[in-house]
Amino acid sequence: MKRGFNCYLLLLITIVFASCHDCKEDVRLKQKIEGKIEIIQQRFDYGNGKDTNYISADDMFESMGYLGLLTGYIASNPLNYRQTYTDTMSLYTDFKIWRDWYEENKCGLTLEEADSIVHYQGSLLE
Repeated sequence: MKRGFNCYLLLLITIVFASCHDCKEDVRLKQKIEGKIEIIQQRFDYGNGKDTNYISADDMFESMGYLGLLTGYIASNPLNYRQTYTDTMSLYTDFKIWRDWYEENKCGLTLEEADSIVHYQGSLLE
């Protein structure tokens, strides 16, 4: 029941935003989404021995959770013992899906609305 409602909600949001002819992009939302993707990328790099800033697994999971709740797409790849992606193909596939979702939904969607969607979707899981 919840899953059907979530799909309906995402479809409704997509239709509403697709009907907008003037695209008003909230740059803060784009920066937040790109920031979440960057955290996941840095965790992957760190977990694979690259010289990069340390990103905790908790920060990576929070970023993945935010993107998943907002877009309805949960990361595709199971994590390895280092708590990061096991391969770059899955990593970049997820990034592409999240970025494509943003491009399709960016017109009229504000940071506050996105945060509200994530908060609401997260409350359904509790």
